[in-house]
Parts: sequence; C-alpha cells; structure tokens
Amino acid sequence: MAESDIFIVYSPKNQGKVDQLKNELISHGYTIREDYKQCVPGTPEWESALEKELVQCKFVIYVASPLTKISRYATKEIQTARKLDRPVLLYWVQGNNWALSAPNGFDSTLYIDAREESKTNLVIEAFNEYTLLKLNEEPAADTPKQQNNLKKQEKRAKPKTQKIQVIKITLNNLSFIPSNLPTKRNSWTQQQRSVYPQLRNKFSGKYDPRFWTLTIVSITIAMLIILTVIMTYILQSS
Repeated sequence: MAESDIFIVYSPKNQGKVDQLKNELISHGYTIREDYKQCVPGTPEWESALEKELVQCKFVIYVASPLTKISRYATKEIQTARKLDRPVLLYWVQGNNWALSAPNGFDSTLYIDAREESKTNLVIEAFNEYTLLKLNEEPAADTPKQQNNLKKQEKRAKPKTQKIQVIKITLNNLSFIPSNLPTKRNSWTQQQRSVYPQLRNKFSGKYDPRFWTLTIVSITIAMLIILTVIMTYILQSS
C-alpha cells in the first residue's frame, strides 16, 4: 500500500472541481484510488471493491456540495469510510449553506472552503499534520530497552489519566459516596457513614418484631383516644 493513497468521495456533477483537485494532488506525488469505479454502482461487486479501496487508502476526501449530499452512492461511500475508521477531510466546493452540503454526522466538523478557489495546499498541510500526529501517538519501540522504558512511562502515567469511578451505595432512597474516594464533601460523607448502620438496622428488614408490635399498638390506642374525644364533642354539641 502506498503511503499517499487517497480516496475521493464526490458527485459526478462536481467533476470539474474534482479533476482540478486530483491533478494537483497527483502533481505532488499522491495516488488517487478509483479502481472500484470500474464496477457497476450498487452491486455486491461494487461494494466489495469499495471496501477494499477504502481499507488500502490512507486518507478520504469528501468533496462537499448539495449534490454530493443527496447522492446515494456518495452516501454509501462515506458511511463505509466511517465504518472502517478512515480519516476523512471535508473539502467544500459548492453551496451557500454548509449544513446542506455536509454529510450526515459532520455538520459541526471543520472543513476546507474551496468554493472560490482551489485549496489543495491546505489539503496537503492537513495530511502532513495528521501523519505527524499519528507518528507521535505511536512511538517506535524496536529494542527491548526501548520497550521497557515505554512500559515504565505508561505505568507512571496511568494513575494520572485513570478516571475515578464514583461508586454509589444505595439503601432504599438513600445513597452516598464512600469517603475513601477523593471528594470535597468528606465531612458530609463521614456524617452519612456514621448513621448508615442505624439506617440499615431500622430499614433493611433485620428488625426486632417487638418494636413493630409496640408501634402498631401505640398507634391504635392513640387513634381510639382521638375518636373518643371527637364522639364526646359531637354528643355534647347535640
């Protein structure tokens, strides 16, 4: 696979702009992959060839325009590129509203505006920056010593980048964050932790039956007293 292979998604009705872009990229040593176009669009052979081309390319350029957005085949091409996790560069060549030209899911993505003039130089700069970024993300570790150093660096960096997972302990409608996790509410947390055993004994179902029997009897007696007072008042009033 050539390092400069490029796949271009476009509408044939924007052929003039696309040809200009192709010629300028080829003059800078880039290769345009178009073998799949020899197949009949929409057929299984076309889809298979499309995936093969996208797997082998390094970059995808989406030539944005209202015509490309409504093209069934262009939509299939960009969807396949996203499925295969190919880097996509948006190159706007026609239209007054970006939302009507952008592919679905790319409305808020940065793009190169080439409606007035060719911006191939910006395309090449973007490719170069992306290549450098990938090289920095994947440092080479050829020797055992380099691999060892890389593992040590990853180990040291792990605590800094590890996300703190907040564990919630729920008791009926009560929940709190254990104080062993970093938090600015430690005093509140400790207070909840101190009452937790009492709440557990009272509400978890592990209780003394005598407690509930006494409670029910007390409530019943209170209700009878109140009812007696009410009836006495009514009789006296009549």
